[in-house]
Amino acid sequence: MVENVISGHTTTLTDGDYILSPSLTNLFEGIHGNGILMYEDTATGDSNRNAKVTSPGYVSDNGTNSIVVRGGYAVLDGLIIPFGNIAAGATHTITLQASTIEGGGTQMTTNGQSCLLVVYACSDTESPKYGIHIEQGSIVSSGFPVTPESFLSDTSGLNGGLNLASKQSTALAVVKCVHNNGAGGLNMEVTEVYDVRTFVKPSPIYFSPMTTGSLGNQTGRIDSTADLDGMHGGGDEVGGLSSSNFGGMWMSYSYGTDGTDGDHVLYFSGKQGGTRRTHRIGPNKISVLNTAQSVRFDGPNIFNTTPSGTINLTPTGTFPPSHMIIVNNAATGNSNIVVFDPNGLSNGSDTDGNVNAASSAIFVYNGTAWVKVFATSSAVGASGSAGAIQISDGSSFSNDAQLTFTTASNTLNVGGPITMGGLLTDASGIAFKASVSSNPAGSGPDARTLWVDSDDGKLYFNTTAVQMVGSASTIDINGLTEEAIASGDYIAFSDEGTSNDPTRRESIDDVATLFAGTGLTASSAVINIDANQTGITSIGPSSGVLTVNDDLTVTGDLIVSGDSTTLNVGTLEVEDLHILIAKGGDDAATNGAGIIIDSSDGDKTILFSSNADATLEGLKVNQHWLPSSDSALNLGATDASNPLRWANVYADNLDTTDLVVKSSANLLKTDSTNNRVGVLQGTPDAPFQVGELGFGYGSANIIASNNNGSTPVTIDLFHDRKFKAAKLLVSVENTSTGSGGRVYETAEMVVTHDGRSDTDATTAFLNTYGVVTSVGSQQGAYQIGVTGSSGSQNIQLQVTPTETNKDVTVRVSWQALTI
Repeated sequence: MVENVISGHTTTLTDGDYILSPSLTNLFEGIHGNGILMYEDTATGDSNRNAKVTSPGYVSDNGTNSIVVRGGYAVLDGLIIPFGNIAAGATHTITLQASTIEGGGTQMTTNGQSCLLVVYACSDTESPKYGIHIEQGSIVSSGFPVTPESFLSDTSGLNGGLNLASKQSTALAVVKCVHNNGAGGLNMEVTEVYDVRTFVKPSPIYFSPMTTGSLGNQTGRIDSTADLDGMHGGGDEVGGLSSSNFGGMWMSYSYGTDGTDGDHVLYFSGKQGGTRRTHRIGPNKISVLNTAQSVRFDGPNIFNTTPSGTINLTPTGTFPPSHMIIVNNAATGNSNIVVFDPNGLSNGSDTDGNVNAASSAIFVYNGTAWVKVFATSSAVGASGSAGAIQISDGSSFSNDAQLTFTTASNTLNVGGPITMGGLLTDASGIAFKASVSSNPAGSGPDARTLWVDSDDGKLYFNTTAVQMVGSASTIDINGLTEEAIASGDYIAFSDEGTSNDPTRRESIDDVATLFAGTGLTASSAVINIDANQTGITSIGPSSGVLTVNDDLTVTGDLIVSGDSTTLNVGTLEVEDLHILIAKGGDDAATNGAGIIIDSSDGDKTILFSSNADATLEGLKVNQHWLPSSDSALNLGATDASNPLRWANVYADNLDTTDLVVKSSANLLKTDSTNNRVGVLQGTPDAPFQVGELGFGYGSANIIASNNNGSTPVTIDLFHDRKFKAAKLLVSVENTSTGSGGRVYETAEMVVTHDGRSDTDATTAFLNTYGVVTSVGSQQGAYQIGVTGSSGSQNIQLQVTPTETNKDVTVRVSWQALTI
């Protein structure tokens, strides 16, 4: 249905209606800023904007003693709080019971009674409240009930264990309930839900221009905190914003260029650096006048001028720190200058406030003076003739005749030395100047020069020749044609034992003969290795590692001496039937011998431990013994019928599925599937069974609200085809009556039935022969019965409490003989 979302509230305030107090208190909360925020209030095209029942905070009857709250958000005490478990879904269902009503609520006891509940949102947003509290008013037997009011003082509620810092709330609904004996523990049935929601709408915010004059008067604009405090004439009516810690925002007029331009400006008053300041929030204002102007904080803050000459922009009045002025000089010609702050930045010989032609600058007030924080220029100028490279001196550009660039040939022309801080890279070549007969750099560190002597054609580094000429010139072998060396070829070498020129040559055949030796022969420049090296009895360096790069076969015994043998292989294969460790030692000498598995998480070991006590001597492991698969292998058994026994087993814990002790037939048997233990019984049918005698235990209880004096407490005892003759010990505890709030009763009885091992029982029989009670009256009536389907029936104890509306617990232990 399309309707005003607050119509559920306002339509109950018409003539003849009851005025519920939350309708009035919510008005005051709303004036204080407390109420529901609705997204759809600012979405004019949303389909839920005018849908009351789907709007946030709407409370509806959910049947009998239950209500549904539409989740949403509210502003309470300046805090946006989610309510109704909005994060989990759109609605939150609340059952009206002791745990959901503040203070536990009060139960209605007779027909005709009624009461009012106030459902309100508060800052208790965690589970299970989710920002929703419910307070119950007084129960009345006639007339219209009254609304509760404790929540108006303290939203923490009545449970005494909660103390919310925020005491503010907004009521969502008033719920009327009447007595219904079947409506939960409080007998509370919902009959009416009165919508009392209040919505707050913080946006948009509207401003009207403030002035001390008549409507629209601009000369009386309020553009400072002092104006705001004195807007009613001052004297005895001076405001206190200036001396307070409050901030304020308002709209008035801009000063403009003539003081009456009528532009709207948003102002903010607050403290900055401990001092009250008034700031212009916006919007920006641009001035395009080309004449001198006064600059005020509430006037234009951007100046785009095209002066014909020099004009001044003079700051006038008070400015807050960080106020910014942007100046752009769009003129051309060096004589057209905009001077900002002629009494400060550009006072006298200072020119920091000058903005030259085709330039811009940003000025900021620092609280005591103006500073230029940014400057830029689009001016284009050149120094020198065409091709001259421009060099900056920090404020302007000039050129040097010794540094030019020839565009036609892509040539950089330098008339002096070039100093480089790094490498000369990717050069296609270096062309040396002709007619140079000595190092052009002279002496000292600069003499490390590479140059060509035009007299002898040699390349020099300082005074040292790096290239020879003629037949002795250096050859670049990288450029030679590749060819295989063969017998009869020669190589060149330097014979350092020869004076003068040591260059010599030698044949490849002689080089091969030179390198031949024991086990090696040379012929026609080829070196051969003798197949049978009987003379070699030792290989490898005297120190270091000998590496064999392929398979190694040893046809005799392999004897390895040293401190350790390292095998870096994937798989180690040994044909021998035994691996002998710690050879030649007695038990004491072999103490600690064994197998160690190296691991970065700690070594895993199987080690021999010697001990004077033979029972403590043996192999020790530091890991668990685990079978390769679960329940597949035995420990100490050759076969299941003929196990090998361990002499003694010591264990801190024995963790097994089923334990069987066989010193005699089924001496002890545990049944983990049914949680049973048997002694001299291989298939126990009771939690604990000794031979043909079973033992068991059970308990049950009934709470006061379900104890009507006719509903028994039932406990299943044993299977009717397994056990027959039984004896019961019963305890009955009434935990809310008598001295100290408890009554105890103990009874003893015997039981039998007409079932057999292959036939279900139809009747069970009970004889109670002993009852003792801590008070005068008996607390339970005892009966026996049969329960369950055919083949799986149990004998059942039935105890009916004699005291109604009390919490009663029954416990029984039984012992029974098998059928």
